[in-house]
Amino acid sequence: MKIKVWDLPVRICHWLLVIIIAFQFISVKVLDESMLSNATQWHFYGGYACLAIVIFRILWGILGTYYARFSQFIQSPIKTLQYLRGRGEQNHLGHNPAGAYSVIALLSLILAQTVSGLFTTDDIFNDAPYYGVLNDSWQTVVNFVHHNVVYVLLGFIVLHIGAIVFYKVKHKENLTSAMVTGNKIVHKSVQSQGPFPWLGFIVCLAITALTVYLIIEVWPPEPVEDYFGY
Repeated sequence: MKIKVWDLPVRICHWLLVIIIAFQFISVKVLDESMLSNATQWHFYGGYACLAIVIFRILWGILGTYYARFSQFIQSPIKTLQYLRGRGEQNHLGHNPAGAYSVIALLSLILAQTVSGLFTTDDIFNDAPYYGVLNDSWQTVVNFVHHNVVYVLLGFIVLHIGAIVFYKVKHKENLTSAMVTGNKIVHKSVQSQGPFPWLGFIVCLAITALTVYLIIEVWPPEPVEDYFGY
């Protein structure tokens, strides 16, 4: 029988991150090199969207449906190692132990990218909200993080795609389809999602919106006008 595993918020977060990360790459490698004056601004907007999605997904991992919660799929390192060695439970309806750590790594890397991006500039048209706040040493650190962590992130994305192909070929399990429809086929009794937590959903949206608004609009210092008077 089919059972709903991935709820709509999880699926929307997943596919929005796919689209926005692809756009972020294009905005830097294609649009920015074409010298479009607003390319960096659109890159900033994409970063703000990624920040909002990651914040929401973290909150939803606490207040969301059963299979969306971190407490459901994060296993201890020992159990994860046993899983990788082919021991213990191998069939997991939600994220398997290895996939769980992959999710945490991807969210952490995206968060590192978005936060470090808040302190950057294109040196021509646009500055991020917190550019100029840090001293030279810390500015060098965040620049290094923002321009190098992306390659680690891309590496994890390649591994993620490789795992999807592996499960499709070896286990005949279509993980992509499951992330589109939310459904998986099961052959035994499993934990159901239960009713959708609408209150938790509203709380997650409200906290996310407020947090992003404060970070982008309220907390940044006033930009310093850089010009020469005559």
